[in-house]
Amino acid sequence: MKFTDITKINTIDAEKGLIDLQIEVELDNTVDPRWELVDPKVWVACQNNEKIKLESMELIDGGMAVHGYEFEEKDRQAILKLIDEKLRKQ
Repeated sequence: MKFTDITKINTIDAEKGLIDLQIEVELDNTVDPRWELVDPKVWVACQNNEKIKLESMELIDGGMAVHGYEFEEKDRQAILKLIDEKLRKQ
């Protein structure tokens, strides 16, 4: 799975640096076709203080959670890197 861009950022609690965001994804051969995803995105809740800290992360499709999908550690690292790069530019 390739994480391409952050499409939506919502501030949940500005004082605590809590935000949630959606990330565009492109599917590749690492994603089993049984999921039959049409419009996949990754929903992430995190803290944006000195360092980005993931609180929650979920694959969604059409606004609904894809139950049973688990991210690998390399996916988590790629998402953290994308979030850090995009948020630091703001």
